Amino acid sequence: MKRLAAHLGIAVTDRRAEELADEASLERSRSRAADIAPDVHLGLWMDPARFFRVGTSGQWATQMTTAQQQRYERLIAEITPPDLVRWMHHGYG
Repeated sequence: MKRLAAHLGIAVTDRRAEELADEASLERSRSRAADIAPDVHLGLWMDPARFFRVGTSGQWATQMTTAQQQRYERLIAEITPPDLVRWMHHGYG
């Protein structure tokens, strides 16, 4: 969280970074899947919680058909800047 905040130019204390990390945990994400999974807007998953299946980068792509993958890529490109898409799919480096 500290690296992400620094990249975004946001000052974050160690305590706040821990709070944000807890909020971004796999368990917490699963519990809020209906509100935060891409499915909410794209309609890709029968169960939005499955988006947060194992928490490894890119694992979600193996759960979609080719048509769903193409739809996702088209829709995400319409609503998300390219640099953010790269970060979401490949992580912060």
